[in-house]
Amino acid sequence: MAENKKSVLLHCDIIHTIEKMDDKTAGEFFKHYLRYVNDLNPSTDNLLVDIAFEPVKQSLKRDLRKWESRSARSKENGKLGGRPKAQEPKKPTGLITKPKKPTRLSKKTEIPTLEEFIAHAVDRKPNVSPDDVTLKYYAWVDNDWSITRKDGIHKIQNWKSTLTNTVKYLKERYKQPEEPIVETLEQRMKRLNNEAKSQG
Repeated sequence: MAENKKSVLLHCDIIHTIEKMDDKTAGEFFKHYLRYVNDLNPSTDNLLVDIAFEPVKQSLKRDLRKWESRSARSKENGKLGGRPKAQEPKKPTGLITKPKKPTRLSKKTEIPTLEEFIAHAVDRKPNVSPDDVTLKYYAWVDNDWSITRKDGIHKIQNWKSTLTNTVKYLKERYKQPEEPIVETLEQRMKRLNNEAKSQG
């Protein structure tokens, strides 16, 4: 057994071999086992003990090699200072403070003309007020093509997508009447006569 090694691993499945022995032979077997692990180089005249002990001896040798390998690694790690000290946790990468107001546009930012801006808004909401769309356009331009949200100022990267999300909150130019206006024949005749008189 290796120096400074005070214990060995006794595998439980050895019971299958021991159960087949009488008590005297089993006693001799364990004495032989204990002498071997204590480096007493035992020998026996009992052929059954000698044959039964051989696989146990090979298993003990394998376990010893594993123990020596782990022991050597632990010794090397000890020379290097042992287990590494706990490192400080990394600082979170999320934003802690509000982002700064952008100062200039990046080259990739595309600002449409007012006409393109209004056309896209009307395409998304035909009844939208062009005046409101115009005000929104100039507000974004004055804000360096950025929008303000609860968590700070954000550069507009895709103006069409941003406008699509914004246009639903803009005022409508007019609303359809809830009930159609019904004009009687008499009212229509009177209106047409009045229009004819006024023209000529």
